[in-house]
Amino acid sequence: GRNQNTLCSGSLSSCGYAWLIVGQSLYVWKYDAEDDYIGAPAVLNLPPSGLPYNAQTVCVYKRQGFSTLGIIAVTPEGVVRHWSMPDRQFSDSSVDLDREVALSLTRINLQSSEGICFLLATTTCSLFLLNVNASIAPTPGKRQRLSSEITIKTIHTNARSGISGKLASAIFGEGRQSGAKKKFRLVKALVYEQSNGDLVNSRSNASGSSNSIVAKNMHILAATEHHLHSYSIKDSAKIWSCELTNIASEHFASNLWNSYDVEEYSQWHEEIKTWILDAVNIRNGALVLFA
Repeated sequence: GRNQNTLCSGSLSSCGYAWLIVGQSLYVWKYDAEDDYIGAPAVLNLPPSGLPYNAQTVCVYKRQGFSTLGIIAVTPEGVVRHWSMPDRQFSDSSVDLDREVALSLTRINLQSSEGICFLLATTTCSLFLLNVNASIAPTPGKRQRLSSEITIKTIHTNARSGISGKLASAIFGEGRQSGAKKKFRLVKALVYEQSNGDLVNSRSNASGSSNSIVAKNMHILAATEHHLHSYSIKDSAKIWSCELTNIASEHFASNLWNSYDVEEYSQWHEEIKTWILDAVNIRNGALVLFA
């Protein structure tokens, strides 16, 4: 039996696979298999970590032209392990998170000639683009060998970088920095395509988008506890921010206490405290859940 104190975490992918993390072991299996499918779960070893793993930092994906799956996992500290196929040797790389913790890894559902892209987000709203460049190496007389390398691009980071940032940390300590990062605690990171000023779910037209359009229009919508932030993937820059909880409080006050007394309405408005719990892509925008 399993040790009661062993942490486990699981998730599903849209391509028909599920995975379960128990300790530092990753189990992957096909959940929408045909009736005659008799496949045992693949069991893979994750990199050592001093923190509990989260299934949201694992992606199981399929690439065009291949029937087998690929797997990519990120430790809480930022070590990236990639299996081009479950039965092949893995390759390791790393993202410098500067003591931040990985929160989620999301496939950007657009196939391009340059590889397969993933969005890595940390708990304090740092964002990185991971690009898996896969290539087939011909080996005469043997089966083809699929090799891959991962390139990493920083979209946005809250880490203190450079001499000035490290000097400030040394003078003022990590406490002040931790307080600033708490303000940017990430709830959810979504990927969307900007089109004529609208938010368009990137999954809706993934197969028909060219790489140039992807680079130009793909954005990240980051929901923190009180704000929404938009970042351009191409420019690695913040586009806009919006304080959303005050707007939500005002709507709650006007609907729950539909009063014409301005003074009373203002009092209730000030008493209502809201924060963001979750966000999802929906139609041409995003749906946000408040508490």
